[in-house]
Amino acid sequence: MPHHDLENWSIASLLDELDEVSSAENRKREEGIHGTCRRRHGRHACRRDCKVRYVAPGCGSIVCLEGRMRNLSQGGVSVLVRRSFVPGEALEVEVTPPINNKTFLAGLIRFCRYVGNGYYEVGIEFKAVSSRTLFTSDPFQAKRLATTWKEQDLDHTLDG
Repeated sequence: MPHHDLENWSIASLLDELDEVSSAENRKREEGIHGTCRRRHGRHACRRDCKVRYVAPGCGSIVCLEGRMRNLSQGGVSVLVRRSFVPGEALEVEVTPPINNKTFLAGLIRFCRYVGNGYYEVGIEFKAVSSRTLFTSDPFQAKRLATTWKEQDLDHTLDG
């Protein structure tokens, strides 16, 4: 099996496993066994290759890495990547839907957890959706956006 096919099989298998665990937790929740759901929006499975952009710590340049979307909701997206991130960091996810042009989903990381096989699941809360990249080759623009989003979150937390 070629390396690329093995990689696709590995991530597909991991996504299926994550969905099984999530379904079991949802069943327990429905039966009143295991807490309550804090989500504001329902999630929908969305298996699409994507590109994830972020500002590299230290050097400040924009870095792009390959990812795979896991699910999508009105409020955010979950992607699998081979890098750990810190909650509060800003990311942009580029996805090309089958019937549209590229879409750029940008926001702040809400969680990052290791899920296996070298992959991390990253949950991103949307702050902007655009048909053009928000994380251009200008890292200062990306940093300004991230700062603005974080300040808005802080204002909302203090108001809320």
